[in-house]
Formats: sequence, C-alpha cells, structure tokens
Amino acid sequence: MYQYSNDTQHKDSAISYLNSQLAGFNLANKWRGMKPTSYFEGLYRIVKSFPDHPDYTYWITRANEIAQSDYYYVMQNNGFHVVPQGYGPDQWNDMESVPTGWTLEANPNIWYFNGFFGSVALDALFLAKVTGDHSLEEVTAGSLGWLTGMHIGVASSFVTGTPPVEPISPGAFIINIPDRFVEPWSSWWWGPPSSNVQSVANGFVIINGEMIHQDTWESAETFIYPDGLFIHATALYEDYLLQTETCRQGLHARNENTLLDYPSLQAAYDAAETVAGHHLVTHKGTITGNIVFDRPISINITGGYNCDYTVIEGTTTIQGDMTISDGAVMIGGIILE
Repeated sequence: MYQYSNDTQHKDSAISYLNSQLAGFNLANKWRGMKPTSYFEGLYRIVKSFPDHPDYTYWITRANEIAQSDYYYVMQNNGFHVVPQGYGPDQWNDMESVPTGWTLEANPNIWYFNGFFGSVALDALFLAKVTGDHSLEEVTAGSLGWLTGMHIGVASSFVTGTPPVEPISPGAFIINIPDRFVEPWSSWWWGPPSSNVQSVANGFVIINGEMIHQDTWESAETFIYPDGLFIHATALYEDYLLQTETCRQGLHARNENTLLDYPSLQAAYDAAETVAGHHLVTHKGTITGNIVFDRPISINITGGYNCDYTVIEGTTTIQGDMTISDGAVMIGGIILE
C-alpha cells in the first residue's frame, strides 16, 4: 500500500509486523502445511525498498541467523532438501522416519500437500536474495525437484509412460507434462482434464504410517494455488540463476570495459586486458587478504555490487592491507579493515 499511496503509516505498519515476525521466527516450531504464501517475500521487498532504514542491519542479521539455524539444518539432515510438513519439532527432529504430515479436522487422511513445496521454494530463494548465501538455493531446487519427480516414489500403476520394472516409480506431480507423471484423480466431477491441461496434483497422503499417492481427491485432485506457486517459484528461480551465475562460479570481479570476469579483484587488476582508464567492479561482501596495485596505470574500482553487476547493494570489505606502489586508483564502495 505504501508503494502506491506514499502513506508512511502503511510503511511503518509493514515494518512493525516484519520485525515482530523476525524476532521469534523458528521454523521447527511453525505450522508447516497448506502454506499459500512465502514467509520471506515481505522481508525481501522491504530490504530492497528501504536500504537506509535504521533496522536494515537487523533484517540482514536475522535473515542470516534464520538461514543458518533452520535451512542449513534441512540441507544437512534431509536427503531431499525439503522442509518437512506438519506442526512442531517432532518430524523436524526426525527426518528419517515417515513424516506425520498434517490434517483437516473433518478429514481423517493426513496430507503431505504439494502446494507447500512451492512456497518453501520461494522462502529459500528470497532468503538467498537477502543474505547473498547461494547455498540456500539447494532448498529451492529440492522443493521444485519434489514436484517434478525427485521424491520417494509412488506405485507404478499410478505413473504414466513406459511401465517401469519396479513397483515404485518416480513421477512428476505435474500432470500432462511430456514425461512420466502421476495420474490425476479419476473421479473429477467435471471430467478428467484434457492432455492440454497441466496442473500440480495434491501429492502424498499418510495412512497408517505409510506415505502413499492414491486415486482420491486428497492425493490426485489439483488446485490453482499450487500451480501459481510452482510457476512463481520456477520463474524467479530461473531469473535468480541467471543473475547469480558469476557469484556461483566464484567470479567476484569484473572489468566493466572488457566485460571479462575474474575470481578476484587482484586478478582483474593484474590481467593484461586491464589498461589505463578501465573500471573494475566487485561483489558486495568480504575480501580476505592483501591487495597490491603496482602497475603504471590509472583505474577506477567500485565495490558493493550484486551478482550480475546491475545494482550497488552494499559495500565490499577488504580484510587486509591495500598497497599502491605505482599508478593511481580511484576507489568507491570499499571499506578497509
């Protein structure tokens, strides 16, 4: 609302709510079931919109703390890199057993609902964007992978395509893709979808301690909101991968004149292609080690850039000595420690 009205009450209300949610956030104790939105999209939007706000450092700090305490735990303890559904710490503390899932009061079947994975994919992605921690994309990849067939498998009789040899087979939960996918619910009251309709099936149910996919609405019907979450997460993830390619490849400096990327600022400066008058840029974050400028050239250096060098998002901190023994260096966005 603030973006459209410039009414500071809306901004203050949003920031107050964000701070209250960040203060006590603990994913292990949260309800993890039919979650139609991302926990951290609001955090990302506020961080991007108000980089000069007094609470900015607190937002980044809490985002890093949540990433390291909650999402690192998932990556280290869950083979699929997916956040377990349910409520409370029981299945969180035991990710090797069949999860307890969650249920509606009027429904005896326990759901392991696929809409959840789209929202979790967004959670990890927005945290990665806020913190710059690209390892968090593993949870995004795991969540989207679960929807596209990288899960525990379903009975082969429910999977389209060439009949597999094994009784359990992987199959995407997205019906009508050009690959093996789970069969939709056979009793949809409006008739089975045509082969042109692609949609995310509900997923697994847990009955008598067994995690299965079956021909019931709880498992095989579809809703529009899991479709929307999947599309949203997939589109943002593709964009994120393109934007962060240099970061993920360990190329943290660029010559803006030649558009060549280098693993370090020192390597960019030392390169034969770097000549007088060139502008070197480097990613935000911390550089550990000494940097020596010893060539008879004048160059400009700017730190604090995001991964694709389109926006200055912070500063670059050099933990070490900077020595200029020849030439001239104009520096901006860099802090020496």
